[in-house]
Amino acid sequence: MENKVTTILFDKKITHDEIGAFRGAILTLLPDDPVLHNHGEEMILYRYPKVQYKTCNGKACIIGMNEGADILERELHMGDELTLRIGRRICQFTITDKTTTYFNPGNSRAEGYDYKITDWLPLNQENHIAYTQMKSLHDRIGLLDRILTASILRLLQGFNHFIDYRCEAFITDIISSEVIKYKGVEMLAFDITIHTNIRLPENFGLGKGSSRGHGIITEI
Repeated sequence: MENKVTTILFDKKITHDEIGAFRGAILTLLPDDPVLHNHGEEMILYRYPKVQYKTCNGKACIIGMNEGADILERELHMGDELTLRIGRRICQFTITDKTTTYFNPGNSRAEGYDYKITDWLPLNQENHIAYTQMKSLHDRIGLLDRILTASILRLLQGFNHFIDYRCEAFITDIISSEVIKYKGVEMLAFDITIHTNIRLPENFGLGKGSSRGHGIITEI
């Protein structure tokens, strides 16, 4: 099954730290639809986000899949000028590019695929404790590999794609790691390279914060 992917690119640059504010500013202009903000009436919807906010070459960008793509196509158009508050500044953002493509995730091939994942937030409070208590690097990598595999399966589920073979994924290199603040909580963020037998969509996110520019997938 092919999935619709719509990408909206703006003319203004924003920093990674401003993505959350950019997302909030966009949400004030668009319909109150749970597909856009991943919230139901009384709770957060724990599903893969179908609209994601990020930067592309430093510029503000929104990507939507399927229902999310339909909303972006309907509500945002080439040349639209939006007045957005980003932190303390108010800026005029113009849509400079709007493209719709189709993607079929999950295709397996014998040689597999290699990707770089940036600003990946794999650890929640519980497994962060387990990770920091592990003395062995082998054990730590094993935990991250299991979380990585689960995140890939969740992404496939978001694309309504279910595989009838084993998902294989493992980290080939930890490029860097640092402590950042996400929603006011300190978390470990990783830049990694991975190998997997699953075809993944570029520019979408894996793991926590994938709707806010974390875990961005780039094919190597």
